Amino acid sequence: MDRVAEVSALNAEHIVLTDGGLEVHVPGMKARPPRDPDVAHGEQPEFCPVLAGSSGRAPPT
Repeated sequence: MDRVAEVSALNAEHIVLTDGGLEVHVPGMKARPPRDPDVAHGEQPEFCPVLAGSSGRAPPT
């Protein structure tokens, strides 16, 4: 499976908002082991993935 499958396997309980940003649990898929990357706040609020995710808005492209 590819990274798209990993994203589609995420559930709301896999993403936790913390003071430092987001803690995300990405389940293992086929040959890829599960992992828990941290997503930090962006330096500029308009490009911050944490604020975009918590507000429901898409980040600018």
